[in-house]
Amino acid sequence: MKSGVRLMLDGVVEYALGGVVQGWVKASLPGVACRVFLRGAKFSDPLPADLVARSEGGGQVLSFKIVAGTVGIGELVSGEVEIVAACDGYERVLPLWHVLKLAHEMAKLTDRQRESLEFWRKAADVKQFDDGTSIAPLCGFGAASFDGDAVIGRNGHLFLGAGSNKVSELYQRDYPGKATQWANLFRARLDALNEVGIPFRQIVIPEKSSVLPQLCPFPASRPSSVFMELQEEVSRAGVSDRVLFPFLDRPVGDSDDFARVDSHLSTAGCRRLLAEVIEACGLSCPRLVETSKRILLKGDLGGKFHGDWKESVEVAQSLSCGNSVLVPTLVREGNPVGGGHKGIERIWICDDAPIKLRVVAFANSFFERGVLSTQLSWWFARIFKEFHFIWSPALPMAYVKQVRPDLVVCQTIERFLRVVPES
Repeated sequence: MKSGVRLMLDGVVEYALGGVVQGWVKASLPGVACRVFLRGAKFSDPLPADLVARSEGGGQVLSFKIVAGTVGIGELVSGEVEIVAACDGYERVLPLWHVLKLAHEMAKLTDRQRESLEFWRKAADVKQFDDGTSIAPLCGFGAASFDGDAVIGRNGHLFLGAGSNKVSELYQRDYPGKATQWANLFRARLDALNEVGIPFRQIVIPEKSSVLPQLCPFPASRPSSVFMELQEEVSRAGVSDRVLFPFLDRPVGDSDDFARVDSHLSTAGCRRLLAEVIEACGLSCPRLVETSKRILLKGDLGGKFHGDWKESVEVAQSLSCGNSVLVPTLVREGNPVGGGHKGIERIWICDDAPIKLRVVAFANSFFERGVLSTQLSWWFARIFKEFHFIWSPALPMAYVKQVRPDLVVCQTIERFLRVVPES
């Protein structure tokens, strides 16, 4: 160690299940030899960890994994067993991730206690991490968040995994009949809109794991079987010219279409998809001038792990066409009674918009409420003179007949192909 330079060790135990303990440790200085081990009275000798190193910010980050047989969360919480990081004669007992402690306490509660509002309020508070870091060190390829929703891929990418969205399951099984049902639904939507003389486009966004399978920690194809079947079925249904399957026509690589710590699109991905929609509709758009900046943004997957996982992302500050800066006015903001997402409504007017059309999108979180350029609504609200975003998996024709738009766009995502909406 350099004279006068203080070595600091940081880290956390993030996973303890089935006798496997995982986490990460960070040394503030590069080039120093670190080791991680498990010790406790029940072990005659410390159990060493398998380590994977990666450089970060002048120091080094090690992800570790220890196979410890019968060791459980309880022994780690009680202190009977410790996970220790050692480096250059200095040792530190690594703390447990808050959610591990919460899970241990939850296991001891009765069903009645688990249902108490006070308990769930405290459970929600656990997710509010603020440890002073701006970009958290990665724990290691393949590591999963405690709830299983997020997994760590290569090159700093996080992916939806086997949790509530069951994305990894998409590539492991078939969904007989679903592709045909979706194609028939697209046909029915087209027919209903043709009756009232309104053009229609359907967007089916592939999963991040389908676009970047080579970076994904679980076996993923490009794309899933149900997605591929749907690409064939839309031709049978005669709607292939009305359905967009973006991003999969580009070579496999470290695509910039998706954010790294988010399951949604980046600014570049939104920009690219907007251009594809404009082209598919036979529209033209004058040259746009974009000013941008980089901000630290915490994605929907970043909060699944210990620390403050943020990504430096490009966001557009303004969009101009000719001499006009495109500034939409939010004229309606509707939110469902009782909360939730379905039924959210936003309507914008942009007098200087380059395309003088009224567009309605029945979509989901990929459009969102248009706060940032990583959301498609941000772009649509500036490009079209009037834009309506309705958070809905279905196509409510009553709304269409009331509004009489010049174009209807419906959007879904690959993981939702398992459930076919009614309209």
